Order: sequence, then C-alpha cells, then structure tokens
Amino acid sequence: MKYVPYIIPKDQKVLPDHFKESSSLQYGKNIVPTILGYIGAVFFFLSALAFVEHIAITILFGIIGFLLLPPGHNLIEKKFRFKLTYAIKTSACTGLIITALLLLGHYSASDKLIAKGKIIQQKEEQKEKMVSDQKDEANKDSFDNHVAFIQGLDTENKIDKALDEIDTSSKFATTLEETTTLQAEKDHLQRKKINDLIRNSNYKQASFLISGLLARTEYANDTQLIYCSGLCNYKTGKVKEAVGDLKRAIELGSNDAAKLHDKINPIRRHIVGHTTLCCDGSTSDATGRGACSWHGGVCDWNHPIYEEYRKYE
Repeated sequence: MKYVPYIIPKDQKVLPDHFKESSSLQYGKNIVPTILGYIGAVFFFLSALAFVEHIAITILFGIIGFLLLPPGHNLIEKKFRFKLTYAIKTSACTGLIITALLLLGHYSASDKLIAKGKIIQQKEEQKEKMVSDQKDEANKDSFDNHVAFIQGLDTENKIDKALDEIDTSSKFATTLEETTTLQAEKDHLQRKKINDLIRNSNYKQASFLISGLLARTEYANDTQLIYCSGLCNYKTGKVKEAVGDLKRAIELGSNDAAKLHDKINPIRRHIVGHTTLCCDGSTSDATGRGACSWHGGVCDWNHPIYEEYRKYE
C-alpha cells in the first residue's frame, strides 16, 4: 500500500476508541444523571461556602462539587484525556468526603475547645468586672463618707483639718465627677483660709495661697482674689506689685480696690509753670498793662500751674 502523507492534519489529535462514547456524551443522552450531577454540585458548593472559615474543607467540598458538575466532568476528561467513569468518580468523591469528614471532626473538636476557652474567658471577665464593681462601690461609699466628714469640718470652721482630709480622700476619687467635687471643696476651703489669714494679718501665707488659685484659668479674672492679692502685696511692702493688682481689680469693677489704690497711690501735684490769674478765676498769658482788663483785673501775676500724677503708673 502506498503511503499518502498528511492525510491526517498535524494539529488534529486522534482519540482512542473508548473516548468516542465518553461519559460526557452520556450526560447529554441521559437527563437523570445530569440533573443529579447539578444537584450534587450545588449541594457541595453550598457546603464549601458554609465551611469557608476552614479552608481545607472548603477546598475538598469545592473539588467534589466540581467533579459532580457535568461541565466539570467533561472538562476533566478533555484535559487529562481519560474516561471518567462513574466508578472512578464515586471512589474519588467517597475518598474526598471521608477526608473532609475527618477534617470536620478535627475542626469540630478544635472549635469546641476554642468555644470552651471563650466561655472560661467570659466567666473570668465577668468575675473581674464583679470584683471591680464591688471595689468601685466600696470606693464610692468611702468617698461619700469622706466628703460628708469634710463638709462637717467646714461647718465647724476646722479648715486645716478639712484640707488635710481632702488630701486623704483624693485616693477614693475614681471618676471625673468625684475629682471635680473634691477640687471644688478644696477651692472653697482655701478661699476661707485666705480670708482667715488676712483677718489675722498673715499676709505672706495668704499671698502664697492666692497665687496658687490665680495661676489656674478658672480664677485668672476672679476680682476678689485679685484685690486680696493687691492687699497682701501692699501689706508685705510690695507696693508696685500691689498697684498692678489693684488696677486690674478696678478694671473688673472692684470698689474696694479703687479705695485702696487711692490710698497707697494717691494723686499728687507738682508745679510745671506759672500764669496770670484773673480775678474772675480765668487765666491769661498777658504779662503787661491791660492784662485781665475784661476779667476783673489781675489777682496774681505769678499763679502756679500744677500737673497731677501718681507715683506708680
């Protein structure tokens, strides 16, 4: 027989006879396996999504779903060039399912341990919270008792003892509200102590307390404190500083500051020149005959001109 070249094109592959009637063709001929294949594939794809947190199980279920899916079945046969029989497919799917179930058991036990650990942790957190709440409640009771005791000392005018008690009570103040309450009580007591110190002529100590309060923003423009600062500075010989404080208090509307300022920094006068004083009280720059002729004549040819000033300006 004579050889005829290129009867079969080079790019055309000849398949074995058993591929001519592959199971992929049988899917088209028999509707039941096709429907069951799609149903099984959907089931395992959904299962893969359900276990997405365990990637190994998701992959195994995804492979099973792909094997059961008719287009997947056909693709495997064409790609690997062999007939994927139902026996092979059943064995493969069974092995994959058994592996997935074993992994599922492992993950289930692991998840139970994790869940148990979380429960134990939650119980510990609840226990710690209970202990913390009890401690907070005890601190609150102690704080309320200390505040009541401080207010009682304030009523009895035992200021120093009350201030000492505030320092002791500060460790029981656990919230912003409690800290604010304690600070307000301390400020109130310090102001009372300042008044007592000034009343007892202890100006130096009073000045120290006043400076501490004025350094804080909320008291920077406190008129009474600024006036007291001026008074203490005056009494301790710091007149210039006292005048500065009093001027500031005057600007804020303090009448007491104005009176004390006039006392320690009174208006003074000095002569800056002379002028001609007419008898009707007016003045004239004329120095010769005819001066003040229309104002009752000259009463003083050398009347002094004064200028007012204060020593501390």
